[in-house]
Amino acid sequence: MRVTSGMTLRALETRPASPYRRTRSTLRRIFFHNAGLKVTSLGLSFAVWYSVASLQPRDMTLYNVPLTVVNHRPDTYVSTVAYKVVDLRVRGRLKQLSEISPLGVPIILDVSALGPGPHAVWIDPARIPLPRGVEALRADPVSVPVSIERVITKSVPVEVLSDTEALPPDLILLEVQVVPREVQITGPESKVAPIDSYRAGTVRWSVHAEQQTASHVVPVSVGDLHVVPREVVVRATFGRGRVR
Repeated sequence: MRVTSGMTLRALETRPASPYRRTRSTLRRIFFHNAGLKVTSLGLSFAVWYSVASLQPRDMTLYNVPLTVVNHRPDTYVSTVAYKVVDLRVRGRLKQLSEISPLGVPIILDVSALGPGPHAVWIDPARIPLPRGVEALRADPVSVPVSIERVITKSVPVEVLSDTEALPPDLILLEVQVVPREVQITGPESKVAPIDSYRAGTVRWSVHAEQQTASHVVPVSVGDLHVVPREVVVRATFGRGRVR
């Protein structure tokens, strides 16, 4: 039997499409049919999801929140604080949480009611001021070890050394007086108790041959401790003679 070209063409036209072509055609109809409407629907769906999600409370951790320990008692001193920063777990809406900075959250522990000794001070989340709608859940660590000691006042004598190298050859140093002879030092017991005297340094005396007296004002300072008075007067008396 002879097959004509017309029969061959009709056979090719009625041949079923391959699975690959059918799949590609289906996908094209799914993604590109009414493409504008589908993109709009997708955008609206995302907007609705974001709006609902942003209204739901969620938890977040603020890292390295500064910690401040205050003491309003004049008779005690906070000598050590174990931590300077803590982590804080908070809860709130997405928009509110995104506006919070760790540096803007004040965590203040008032230890004025505590006496001398070691203490573990609990960080109460309810006392941490936060924006409206944001809740503090817990701090990590939940407590801060602090050491508190007594503040004492101690009177100690003032010691002054004299340098007479610049005196005239026939003038000698007869007497040195310090006014007042003692100063009062106030501060933490661990710092004040070991101090037995205050060394004001060396006064270099330089006077002319006819001068019999001289004085120097010496400032008094002991680190961060409180000292009264803040300066002393060193008075010297000179006389004729030679140093042997």
